[in-house]
Amino acid sequence: MGGKNSKKKHNNRLNVNDTNVENSVNDSVQEPLNTYSNIIGMNQDDSLNQAKPIGLTNHEMCPVPLPVQNAGPGMGPFQNPYSNVISETVHSPSSYSHSSERQEQNSESNGELYIALYDYEKRDNDEITIREGDTLHILNKDDANWWLACHKTTHEEGYVPENIIAVVDSLDSNPWFFGNIKRNEANRCLMLPANETGSFLVRDSMAPIKTGEPTPYSLSVRFGANIKTYRIGKRGNNWCVTICPGIVHNSVQDLINYFKLNQGLCCYLGKPCIQPEKPSTAGLSHSDKWELDKSTVKFIKNIGSGQFGEVYEGIASNVRVAMKPLKPGTMKPESFLAEAVLMKKLLHKNLIQLYAVCTLDDPIYIITEFMVNGDLLNYLRNGEGKHLNENILIDISAQISTGMGYLEENKFIYHDLAARNVLVGGNNIVKVADFGLTRLIEDD
Repeated sequence: MGGKNSKKKHNNRLNVNDTNVENSVNDSVQEPLNTYSNIIGMNQDDSLNQAKPIGLTNHEMCPVPLPVQNAGPGMGPFQNPYSNVISETVHSPSSYSHSSERQEQNSESNGELYIALYDYEKRDNDEITIREGDTLHILNKDDANWWLACHKTTHEEGYVPENIIAVVDSLDSNPWFFGNIKRNEANRCLMLPANETGSFLVRDSMAPIKTGEPTPYSLSVRFGANIKTYRIGKRGNNWCVTICPGIVHNSVQDLINYFKLNQGLCCYLGKPCIQPEKPSTAGLSHSDKWELDKSTVKFIKNIGSGQFGEVYEGIASNVRVAMKPLKPGTMKPESFLAEAVLMKKLLHKNLIQLYAVCTLDDPIYIITEFMVNGDLLNYLRNGEGKHLNENILIDISAQISTGMGYLEENKFIYHDLAARNVLVGGNNIVKVADFGLTRLIEDD
């Protein structure tokens, strides 16, 4: 991917302020999220409900390409309607962080070459600005979240977020590779309105494997209002879709390119699935100043009131943030600071990230991640959430459960989970908020 991605592409990601998935999933979705195991995201065997190619029975395999069916007027026997379309979507691990282990496996020693998956404007003097498709030499990885890089073209040196870069030509560098996400999350992404029949993604499979076997992958494809799932596994030294064992490829990338041009699945593979949101950085910047001077934070507007006081939209280090001044007497400053230190270490895609605090004078301010659609309670009662269908509502529950599961794994108890304490971003992405503050108020 190093060559083709070095050329700047137009951004095809969703604008989270403008897009809603209200009508993206209809009642005919093939894999409804209607079991408890789906809600909490438990591992499932992705090989159980694989879709079969058009024209095959349940007992048949696919040793050779199938003739094109319903390919459209004027198309040859193996012509893909998407074959002339160049994907403009750039994959990044989102809130979905790519696997550092896989990055290490695909990289060499110091100075390995990485590619930028997103634009990033530097927020501090020790960082560098990068553009989607730029190539970088990584010089140091001592910080788990911010790596020291040298820009291959400009030769500038500075820190960049590790979750927006990938080893050149690695699996992570492909726009269709979503890494370690579960089946229900893959389905939600594919059912976004911006995706269409043929949109696809590849993810790590949750199916159990035998000791010593390579980790398989799952290929999820949108087919109208349905999501078809196929398992990709190793056959000797090659890769194949398990329903087509006679068609083998040197790499997963080669396999994907093959099914863009040849029949054998439910449809031709088209554009990579749209990423629902840009990944969040760990902290506001590499320097990650824990205590911010209030004068450096720009107030924009009041966006409501919460359990702890008024809530404002603001800008800190060129990042859109939420600002919460705590009512005087709400809690003891020393208790708050002790709890905030712990909160800041909890990083998960379904938890609101605590960026910084302002505690040098009253009132104490909390600076957190900003969510465009406010709290879940008002969103469901008065906002666009009034019209969400059952599948999306269940998926929202699954996201909350995932965030709560992470807190449980880290021995953290949330005393007051409620819709008012869950915030909603674009594309019905939800995150649990204020998970460390409720206990302090109760104790005080």
